[in-house]
Amino acid sequence: FKTNASEELLEYYSDLLEAYYSLMNKQIGIKPTLSYRKKKMTVRIYKSHDEFYEYSNQLMKELRAPGLPRSVLGYFWSYDDTLNFFHNYSEPEQATWVGLHECTHLLTFLIDQQYEPQIWLNEAVADYFGSAEVTISKRGKIEIVPGMLQTDRVLTVQKAIEDGKDTKLEKLFTLSRSNFNGFQYAHAWSFVYFLNNYNKGKSAKN
Repeated sequence: FKTNASEELLEYYSDLLEAYYSLMNKQIGIKPTLSYRKKKMTVRIYKSHDEFYEYSNQLMKELRAPGLPRSVLGYFWSYDDTLNFFHNYSEPEQATWVGLHECTHLLTFLIDQQYEPQIWLNEAVADYFGSAEVTISKRGKIEIVPGMLQTDRVLTVQKAIEDGKDTKLEKLFTLSRSNFNGFQYAHAWSFVYFLNNYNKGKSAKN
């Protein structure tokens, strides 16, 4: 874990992601291949979006990779085994969400380095587990409850359905990365949320 922010933030984010790793390992089991079993992944937390954007694109340029759009808030890159995001001082909850979202990508990679998930599945699962309730006990222990409801995603899909512009599952499953935007994030997340919460009774068979 590396940061140019405070020691307190370094401690918080390292505790957060270690707690998240333990939670996910308990739920699904993370067994990396031999080459990754003892490898330490690098987590970089910048103290501002401007620095995150500047240094990330500088690194991309050095490695002759495409640059990041300014709208990007964080990323995991298997090329150099790094997780990168920034602390948002005006909205710290956003940084926690981004950290958990991107950490889900990292853990997906550790489970199977050869697996290349479809974009809808990859982002929806990260969105689902990244939307977590995070609490800190008086003793400083971090508790994470993933899968919280995202009201903005729900409203986006509801409005799309009302207007007859919603993305049907058949289309969602075959979308390319270039056609997957914020509107499609909402549809993908809502489907994964449905699968995790409405798997009993009449809905289960469907």
